[in-house]
Amino acid sequence: LKQKALIAQQHEAWETANKTVLDAAQSQYDAAATRATAAERPIPAKEAAAAAACAPINMAQPTPTPPPTPPPTPPPTQAPALSDSLARHPCCLPNSVVRVLYPAGTLHAPASSIKLLIAKQRSYGVTYKGIAIGEQDGVGGNMKPGTIASFNNGANVGPVSRDTWTQELSYNIEVGKNYLISFMVVVGPDGWVEWDDQGKKVFIKDWDSASNVIAPVWSWRKTVSDKMYNIKAVQAH
Repeated sequence: LKQKALIAQQHEAWETANKTVLDAAQSQYDAAATRATAAERPIPAKEAAAAAACAPINMAQPTPTPPPTPPPTPPPTQAPALSDSLARHPCCLPNSVVRVLYPAGTLHAPASSIKLLIAKQRSYGVTYKGIAIGEQDGVGGNMKPGTIASFNNGANVGPVSRDTWTQELSYNIEVGKNYLISFMVVVGPDGWVEWDDQGKKVFIKDWDSASNVIAPVWSWRKTVSDKMYNIKAVQAH
């Protein structure tokens, strides 16, 4: 009986020891699980915050860069006055009707008024019997009917003893059109002032009638290229 009692006590001691070990292990496991759970709790919040921060980046579509807008094309500037030092002063234009061609782009356009600077001839006080402007008709010295208008109301200009401006003429100058300026040089004295002027063209008929200054259809006798006669400057506005 004594021996059985000792064995029973030994079993009871073993059970107690095992329970203590199991309880300690369970406590350690529970503590570790609690720490792991606590460490994992911020992850969803962090993931949500990161997703919210990245959402605009993920959702935003790249905005195409528009091509640069070219600056507006400025209107043509007024051509400078022709130089006195480059002028020639020949003679003669006896009662000559002269038409000077201004190709498209050589007059400021669009414009609604125009005036001319008539050059002084070195040796003569020249008189102009009528000065007019009209749109070129075709490729020669004719002017389109309905487009012809006279400077200074058709009155004579001169004798020109110094560079002289015409009165300002109300006249529409359109982009892309050629214009002729027509005038008559009265005989005696009848020299003119001439410059080299690329692109210009001069149509001439000597011993003509003043009525042909404004005639739409006209028979010129001579053509001179790349020259300017008598008109030193033009201002169109």
